[in-house]
Amino acid sequence: MKNKIRLFCVFAVFAVGTLSAQTAVGTASSNGTIRTGGPTTNPWFHTAQGPGDFASYAISSFSFSAGDFGFGTVTGISAASISYTQSNAAFTNDGPISFHVSFDTTIAGGNYAGLAHTGAGAGVNDGEFSDSPTTQVIGTGTFTEVSSGTVDAYTLDFTGTLESLLVDAINSGSSFSIILATSDPGAAVTYAGIENNTYPDQIDLSITAIPEPSTYAMLAGLAVAAVLLVRRRRR
Repeated sequence: MKNKIRLFCVFAVFAVGTLSAQTAVGTASSNGTIRTGGPTTNPWFHTAQGPGDFASYAISSFSFSAGDFGFGTVTGISAASISYTQSNAAFTNDGPISFHVSFDTTIAGGNYAGLAHTGAGAGVNDGEFSDSPTTQVIGTGTFTEVSSGTVDAYTLDFTGTLESLLVDAINSGSSFSIILATSDPGAAVTYAGIENNTYPDQIDLSITAIPEPSTYAMLAGLAVAAVLLVRRRRR
């Protein structure tokens, strides 16, 4: 009987610990480079350039489920970051970058045919999306050319309405898209696409999610019950 109680206690404590915030990493299911004339057909590259003859922004799509985090339901996001692998060229050049998010499910999943860079600023045309991704900035950073194969990670901030939209997307298993852009005319950001021969599948999104409070309550109850059983057996 004592061994059973000990096992129950261990299980309860383990369950509480493992169902705290958990992190899942997903690789982009599709990616594209969007130029003024529309998307490129080559997913080997993931390029963002400022306004000019070769203006472009890069878009990649992802899909997560609550099960990826070991939960039945996700209720919050505590952290997120995205990483890319440099695949540099002669025209690669440093510059500031911004990140935007779209929960337009008609775009997510690689349906980029209707997208085109506006030729100005970050180049994202809100009219092509159902949810105005230009205004939904989730991060900024600076691209610095090092060498091909270098992995760059950028912190993303999902708060307020954007957190709720991401939670809904995860719980429903819906796809969403992350846009990498630059408004600097001199910047040329060059990363590998998911079908790059040298650095394949190198667009990774990391999300740390929070389970529903009822899960904590249930497991906390198990832990308390375990402690009470131990005390009762000692009397």
